[in-house]
Amino acid sequence: MALARFDEIKLIAAGGSINEAVSLALRLTEGQISKDHVGVKLIFVYSINMRNDPAKRISAISIYLQKGITAVPAFVGELKRELSA
Repeated sequence: MALARFDEIKLIAAGGSINEAVSLALRLTEGQISKDHVGVKLIFVYSINMRNDPAKRISAISIYLQKGITAVPAFVGELKRELSA
């Protein structure tokens, strides 16, 4: 995956996939997907209706990664330490 044509990537996950989305986002910020630095622009946690039962709600997350962001928020640093342990 490369960020040649785009300046921003949006990862969306719900339910059990949230951990994998967070892990992927952290790996992308450390990987070589762009010549420029890639960082976390925004993390948004919310709830959505379940597809098979609209009366129930589940957690969801949107993670925005963007070129040019070099500062690492404290919570991102803590997540990286926890994942590497």
